[in-house]
Amino acid sequence: MSGKVRFKVLMDKEYRPLSGDFIVRLALRMEVSERAETLPLNLCLLIDRSTSMDGEKMEKAKESAHELIHSLRDGDYFCLIGFSTEAEILLPRTKMNDSVRAEAKAVVDKIEAAGLTRMDLALEQAYAVLAEGGDQFMNLLLFLSDGAPTDDDGYLLADEDLEKLTHTIETSQREQGLTTSAIGLGEASECLADFLEICGEKGGGLFYHADDPSQLADRFKEEFNRVATTAITGLSFQIKDVHGSVRKSAAIFPDVRDLGKPDLSDNTFKLSGGTLQKGEEHAFLVEIVTPASDTAQRQKLCDVEVLYEMEGETHHITAPAPLIEYTDDEMLLSKPGHPEVEKFKGMYNTFIQTQKAVANIREGGDLKKTRVLLASAAKTTRRLGLTKQTKLLQDMADKVETGAEVSENDITKVAVASRKTKVLDR
Repeated sequence: MSGKVRFKVLMDKEYRPLSGDFIVRLALRMEVSERAETLPLNLCLLIDRSTSMDGEKMEKAKESAHELIHSLRDGDYFCLIGFSTEAEILLPRTKMNDSVRAEAKAVVDKIEAAGLTRMDLALEQAYAVLAEGGDQFMNLLLFLSDGAPTDDDGYLLADEDLEKLTHTIETSQREQGLTTSAIGLGEASECLADFLEICGEKGGGLFYHADDPSQLADRFKEEFNRVATTAITGLSFQIKDVHGSVRKSAAIFPDVRDLGKPDLSDNTFKLSGGTLQKGEEHAFLVEIVTPASDTAQRQKLCDVEVLYEMEGETHHITAPAPLIEYTDDEMLLSKPGHPEVEKFKGMYNTFIQTQKAVANIREGGDLKKTRVLLASAAKTTRRLGLTKQTKLLQDMADKVETGAEVSENDITKVAVASRKTKVLDR
């Protein structure tokens, strides 16, 4: 196992003033070697087969499902569920081989569109199936929908019921390691893209938007390529003996996910990191609020340990403890922060500012505040070399400035792009 995983902890500021609370940021960096073994997939595909999926949407969904099935390797497991007024397991969880591929494609071909959108029933069935996989698999629920979840009378689920769904998704990820990614098809307002985005975030996966059915195959392929190289599951960080308190945490690279305040138990903050792919850089950001001090001193900030499942075994690595120094020396206090941590901090701040701007637009909030948020986010993305994000933010700011109509598709593009940090300046 030596040499297959590298873990290090970086700190933005080595010095802090004597007075007041002071925020110190840690970047938790992990890299998994290409020599690591790839986990087999345990994939459950949910396809919306409600009435609105009829026609080109369903044709392209079937074609995309065919390509996904073809991409699965021998030894992967696959399950297919269709949902409309009811949810039905169309193909039980089965180990993939050539005959299963043919059977799965034949089952896909028979799917017909009719009925409502009982996503809640589909998720319940899917998680029960995925739970059979265990730690030896990359357990993924991938679901496609073109409409908002409904109850059995066809009415859109109330906000509290939507929250119950996202809570179920989050619990399945945290407690069972089941990853959920979502694909919204069609107009963002009709597929309830903002809700599906939350599903992807809470599920430790991603949200993809295909505003045109012809884009579906690329979205399926992008998600498959992302998870097919998974080498680590059950990733968690334990932050112990903290000089202060952990305020918040986030996954930063290759995609941004706000992880909130880690759970605290037995004086240890525990942060769930999900899965890692080999050959990728992964980074997490942790904010620690440190207290004031009466005297200058050098102080251990915390101990950080990472635990994970890899190649059938549980592993842990303890990093050297980061140290913080209290001082009133202005020369030391004015030293710039660690450039890599500053980069990750900029990515996270851009994400937060963009999400606030998006929420402000959706809620009809103050336009001046929205423009300020967009301008600030664009300035940071330009500095970081995120050219695609910069253009989207600038275009959105221009529309807000001129009073032009901002569609839900426009908003969704900006929201989705704010999470992407893997590609810099391409």
